[in-house]
Amino acid sequence: MTTTCNSRPRPRGPANRKLHKLAKTLARRRKVYRAELAKLECLVASRLALGERPFKTKAEARLYIGGLSSPSKMPCESWSIPAEFCHRGGQLARIPGTVCFGCYAFGNFYAMPDTIIAMLRRFERISAPLWIEAFVKILENQDYFRWFDSGDIQSLAMFEAIVQIARRCPNCYFWVPSKEYTGGPMGGGIIGEYIAKHGRDSIPANLVIRLSAFRVDQRPPEAIASRLGLVTSTVHSGPEFSCPASRQGNFCLDCRNCWKSEIPNIGYHKHGPDKAPRGGVNIKTLMAWLENRLSRNLKSDRRHATQWAETLEAIKRN
Repeated sequence: MTTTCNSRPRPRGPANRKLHKLAKTLARRRKVYRAELAKLECLVASRLALGERPFKTKAEARLYIGGLSSPSKMPCESWSIPAEFCHRGGQLARIPGTVCFGCYAFGNFYAMPDTIIAMLRRFERISAPLWIEAFVKILENQDYFRWFDSGDIQSLAMFEAIVQIARRCPNCYFWVPSKEYTGGPMGGGIIGEYIAKHGRDSIPANLVIRLSAFRVDQRPPEAIASRLGLVTSTVHSGPEFSCPASRQGNFCLDCRNCWKSEIPNIGYHKHGPDKAPRGGVNIKTLMAWLENRLSRNLKSDRRHATQWAETLEAIKRN
């Protein structure tokens, strides 16, 4: 992923102060996190040298991957990254009538500084060499897990890692909602690229991938789902939805239908405004702001410059 400091006007006034405050908090917390991570990585290296497992506790594994998210609606933990980094969703978010236009993950809780910093930390750790091992440790006694309460599959390598995690945690059911199913070798995007390389049978039964329809009130993408051997989900503005959450306080409660491959489609009730949420910080704007500040080499920024530069490098690398 790339950003350029000249891609948008430099924020001024209150917007600039908000970005500056977030950037300084990001730098401070990243410095603390990297210090803790360095200690853990030394421990992990010594254990591996002795032929031991890398992680003794789930807390160590959580630290290694940058933590998990805990959506209040879900009966389980999840893993999220910034919605701005969605390949297909990032395009759809600019088009009225799509399910990504006015997406909740562009505002509300997801636009709060603590959440932004946590999601950027998780995104940075995607390429960590023991990412799979850490997830296996965390999920060894879990019954359910959701990928991407914000964000989507980033690459073939990431999806291959998700499949491996599901294989190694056979007692846990995984749900992956995704819009990364257009283009590529089989016309199925990243998911189709994986199936073209590994075959449909390589996806374990406990990993349920739901191809999400692009537009509100659109029919499910049944043709491509059938070709790939997957299931679907849709979003509805009327009473056609089947997800019970909106009728029970926006909680899943005892429903686990999203994790059941025998249910061919889940219809969700449309929620949120038909416009982009306001009040938060756009992460791409933050990235452009950081590049601009680094290019100016201001004396007042030097204490934070290393953390900012490393954050930008990690985002581009992943």
